[in-house]
Amino acid sequence: EAFMETMLMDIKRDGRPEIVVPVISTGESGAQYDITWASAYFVFPYELYMATGDTYYIDRSYKDLLRVFDHAKTFDPDGDYIVTHNVYGDWLGYDNAENKLNREFLSASYFWYCGHLLSEMMEVIGEDHSELDAYLGKVYDAIQQKFVRSGVYGGRVQTSNAMALDFGLVPEEGRKDALNAIIKASENSGYTLRTGVLGTKSLYDALSAAGEHKLLMDMTLNPEKCSFGYLIDNGATTLWEFW
Repeated sequence: EAFMETMLMDIKRDGRPEIVVPVISTGESGAQYDITWASAYFVFPYELYMATGDTYYIDRSYKDLLRVFDHAKTFDPDGDYIVTHNVYGDWLGYDNAENKLNREFLSASYFWYCGHLLSEMMEVIGEDHSELDAYLGKVYDAIQQKFVRSGVYGGRVQTSNAMALDFGLVPEEGRKDALNAIIKASENSGYTLRTGVLGTKSLYDALSAAGEHKLLMDMTLNPEKCSFGYLIDNGATTLWEFW
């Protein structure tokens, strides 16, 4: 509870999520306004509710989350429903480091995802979310139009297609194409993880939901970099920040 209260105290009146994500030794980076990082505000109370059934943290935070979401809208100055502000991308992922990842898609998809979680939480506590849902519908349509090509989301890489599946951005008839894009990208990488701090969670969730457990195990235990098997074989007793 103390952690949650501290998070909420850091939200300014205009909705700026002032959790500072610093660049080492140089002060603020601007990433505290990046919705991919500020998503913690939305995920935290949602997952607590899903784990416990207790609505306390939703009741306590939803008005603040509305302000954070409204602030995130300010990063869509041209009004096309696409939020693209992004500082770190899929931090520590190799596709991200090699500029193979569409960072605009990361922010746009996380923006929709945070709004979707907020809508679900408001439904749980009986708050009207019809206006939010109407806005999210436009965000969803804009993402489909801007980032989807031949059923592939944000490029033929693990992270963006995994996020699209994990966040619910892929309609049922398109799930096979997005999944195949992940499988092909994994084959091309020698069954290693090209994802970072954002994409890894979605990759595991998306492949697990699709029943691709053998592929997940192959990538997890792979002794080559990047994989958890590589970390273990090289003496890791906890997670490293870098692969």
